[in-house]
Amino acid sequence: MFISLIILPLCCLSTTVSFEDLCQNCEPYESDFSLASLSYKFAISVVLLLFFLKPCCFRNIIACSRRMVTYNLIPGESVFFNSPNYPSDYDSRSRCAWKFQSTTDITINCSNFHLQLPSKWGKCYLDVLKLDSSRFCGTSLPSYSGSTSIRAVFRSNWRLNYSGFWCSATAESEPTTSTEPTASTNGTGGSTTTSEPDCINVAPTPPPRGVETQVNEYPWQAGMVLFRATSLFCGGSVISSKHIITAAHCTEAVTTNRWDYQVLVGAHDLTSAAASQLIFNADRFIQHSDYDNAKLDNDISIIVLSDSIDFTNSKVRPVCLPDSNDNAYDSVTATVSGWGALESGGSFPDVLMEV
Repeated sequence: MFISLIILPLCCLSTTVSFEDLCQNCEPYESDFSLASLSYKFAISVVLLLFFLKPCCFRNIIACSRRMVTYNLIPGESVFFNSPNYPSDYDSRSRCAWKFQSTTDITINCSNFHLQLPSKWGKCYLDVLKLDSSRFCGTSLPSYSGSTSIRAVFRSNWRLNYSGFWCSATAESEPTTSTEPTASTNGTGGSTTTSEPDCINVAPTPPPRGVETQVNEYPWQAGMVLFRATSLFCGGSVISSKHIITAAHCTEAVTTNRWDYQVLVGAHDLTSAAASQLIFNADRFIQHSDYDNAKLDNDISIIVLSDSIDFTNSKVRPVCLPDSNDNAYDSVTATVSGWGALESGGSFPDVLMEV
């Protein structure tokens, strides 16, 4: 069965792909991406997604644009932005402009920052990241809190180039307000308390064997299809705007003919093309270097899409992944979904199923 479930503590792609700090230090993809640091041995040929995961991660990367790009943040949401070519050196005469808006205050934090050093007078005027009227350069990590709107502008001159920056823009969560009765001298009254909402991962009751999912119930569900066809041969999960995680046995035969294969997202019924359905070409496949096709050990692979998924204008969402410290999933009940056969030798359903 083609399955889209993930049990890896994967948040987004890291330059070192160290799963111990991946979710805390989300880094973008680097051309020499290696899955060798994954220590998991897979005895099955599916990629499992724990049932308690939910589509709450909107960890998309806002690409560089010379014209200002405006992104509306949902309270509690974080997005990422970086210098061109990061973590490689940015180009000379680069310019990027972003505008982040929300109904709550926004904070900018940078986990990596390396621009040209300030002048001998301590001024940033060569290569600079401007956050509203504040200017940042050199190697000191910026941390900036503004109002409900922040403009970020990066520019470089024609001389020295460096690795640049990797930053996040986070909108504060909205407080929740609840009214609870409290004791008072006259026996009546109440008080209002305010607290920050908690992120709760609740595992619903597992479905019976082989039932149809609701439409777009699993918005991270992906499938590999032949070029200009809807006949799936493998499943996967969306983990970022440009990356799909799947099984290595699905990609080992297509690494040299990637243009013959595409990735389908936002689908439910394969017999009809829904408005939410999108198809992307595969730019490249990154297979685990220790994959064993006989034992199916390290049976995991990453598909890099040729174009980015627009999460703001589609029903597709990246899967919300557990914290990097949550690395033990033995004996945990999981739900799997896909368009594969429900039993050996069985037929393939036209609609997305869950077990």
